[in-house]
Amino acid sequence: MRQELIFLPAAILALHTLALVFITGRARVQATKKGEVKLSYFKVFQGDDCPERLLALSRNFSNLFELPVLFYTASVIFFVTNTVDLISLALCWAFVVSRGIHTFIHITYNKVVHRFAAFLVGFAILIFLWLRIVWGIIVGG
Repeated sequence: MRQELIFLPAAILALHTLALVFITGRARVQATKKGEVKLSYFKVFQGDDCPERLLALSRNFSNLFELPVLFYTASVIFFVTNTVDLISLALCWAFVVSRGIHTFIHITYNKVVHRFAAFLVGFAILIFLWLRIVWGIIVGG
């Protein structure tokens, strides 16, 4: 298997994160222009009430720098150790899909139970990715 294929899901998740930067920025500018939030709020993200949609966007953006760090690291480890296979690649794609679903839920209807389910799926996938890495270290590949 071509080892560099492991970077496709990572690239998609990175693009997902960059897209959220633009979506969040546009929403902040629009909310400020409409008077829904004062510009001073963004100085330290405290003070006036902030619309729930902006809070959800900001929190989701932060989420993309939490669990995904372990995903990106695992991707690099698979590549460097030349252990990319169909299972690791499928798990990486599944993680990216879980993050997409998590973001969709978070920035649209934001039902916590659904969002948490998407989080748990991604978390379980990360556990399997890291168990595969550890197993590979223990048994030598």
